[in-house]
Amino acid sequence: GYEIEICQFGSRSQESNLDIIEENYSVALDYDWQTRRITVQLKFLYEGCYHAKMRYQGTELNNGDFDIIVLNSADSTLVHKNVASKNHNVCYEAKLIGVNSERILKPKKILCYVSPKQLIIKELILKFIPKRIYTFRLCPSTKINFVSESMAKQNENLDGSFVIDDGCQPKIELVSKERNVIAATFAQFLLKNMGGSETFKDKQDFFYHEIRKYHQKHYHEKLSMKVNRENAYVPLETWKTNQNAHHDPLQ
Repeated sequence: GYEIEICQFGSRSQESNLDIIEENYSVALDYDWQTRRITVQLKFLYEGCYHAKMRYQGTELNNGDFDIIVLNSADSTLVHKNVASKNHNVCYEAKLIGVNSERILKPKKILCYVSPKQLIIKELILKFIPKRIYTFRLCPSTKINFVSESMAKQNENLDGSFVIDDGCQPKIELVSKERNVIAATFAQFLLKNMGGSETFKDKQDFFYHEIRKYHQKHYHEKLSMKVNRENAYVPLETWKTNQNAHHDPLQ
């Protein structure tokens, strides 16, 4: 049947079971025969970033390879507040430790800004003047990848690190205590921009909903129209006459 494999990125919570990760979460699977979709409910006991792989009889499912971000209550409230806020000047401190998989000898202290449209990295000049050095569009092609647990164990400085890659610019590697919040805010903005789902039907419903909501805010005056049905068939008759004249070989 179905099976799911979960591993954790970076260091684990001190309260979690370090030997048996399966005891730190529970899984519930539900298959809908009408839509032929699988619903997965995961419950984690501890915060962190996890990676999951779903298989059916040993074969990995489409979209069955994904990351999971588990936040504590304080971080979850902060993410929802940032997404709902109209002020998107909130930044998070981090360090730039690598570019294109090459380590920087002296990590740079940077600020990471996440808005509904962009993810901006700024370097601090003279420790207080921010200068933009990287700008990534907030779209599905921009990926945030987490460093595996094995690499984090080899180097404690990699704990809380992540890589930003859009396929066009040099991919950069950052380390931050606020990694989970940055990644979760990015994911929430991306999901909101996509209409809350990746399926076309859900996107279509979201689009129609936004159109209706827009027109509710912008009142339209009523326009009176009067239709004279006696003349309604004149254009049709005229069209038929022209068509007959065009195809008549005697004309």
